Amino acid sequence: MESIEEIMIKHFRITDPIKAMLERSQAKRCLDGLSIKFPFQLPGTFNPPLPTAEDVLRTLAMYSRPLPVYHYIVMDYVKGQTMSKDLWSSLPGESKAIICSKLGSQLKEFRNLPQPGPDPYYGRVGEKGFASDNLMFMTDLKEINGPYLSYQALVDAMYKAAEAATALMLAQGWIKDVEPYIAELKVFKSTLLRCPPKGQRPTFTHLDLKIENIVVKQVNQSTDYDVTIIDWGSAGWLPAWTDVITLYMRPVSLLEDKTFFETRVGQELDPVDNTVVKFLKETSLPYFFV
Repeated sequence: MESIEEIMIKHFRITDPIKAMLERSQAKRCLDGLSIKFPFQLPGTFNPPLPTAEDVLRTLAMYSRPLPVYHYIVMDYVKGQTMSKDLWSSLPGESKAIICSKLGSQLKEFRNLPQPGPDPYYGRVGEKGFASDNLMFMTDLKEINGPYLSYQALVDAMYKAAEAATALMLAQGWIKDVEPYIAELKVFKSTLLRCPPKGQRPTFTHLDLKIENIVVKQVNQSTDYDVTIIDWGSAGWLPAWTDVITLYMRPVSLLEDKTFFETRVGQELDPVDNTVVKFLKETSLPYFFV
């Protein structure tokens, strides 16, 4: 396997970790210019006001030109409470179970959506690549990643990101015991490639299931709650196990009863390959959360 210095040069062209992180930061500030290429985003548009009927008609007129083709999305405000650690702790057990069940049912429905087009791919909606700051594919933040036309290509890209993030942490001296990280990198690809064909297929995934992206609304003062998933900016077509991992890493890690949350949501889902999920949950690699 290559040395840490060789990996740093391969991904960042330099061996100085501080300069490499600075380059990452500077590149990230330039990402707004890339948003033109992405669905769901307009460059420089943040926290827009709630639309009126006049605004909607104006938007429709603006994008009704024959050429080029524009795509747009009209959104509604979702009523309810944004999930938080404090809100979750205040709920009775029955309400928690209902919320987990409904969340799992929605994720299952997303998985069953057919991917449009004749050829499968791994990427964002509309056969687009992922943003260069997506943690699963992030290396130097200077290019859009994907789409990937095979599971092998997807795993290769994920390995590249894991390798780059690990090298950066090791080069900075944040990690003293190098051997576990090197050992896990060596089996990273082979472990993910052992996933059976059904678990490899691209499914529609949210990919940002932190608790702040879950909105709940109490139904008639009962223990029942409506559950809505928001913030679809990272959504795309990836293996189902990616949502399982992000669900575990993002919201569950903040909750005291995280095992309950994960188990109840998982009860609604079809099983995914446990080998991949177990490896990514237990790995020391700075993957998904660097």
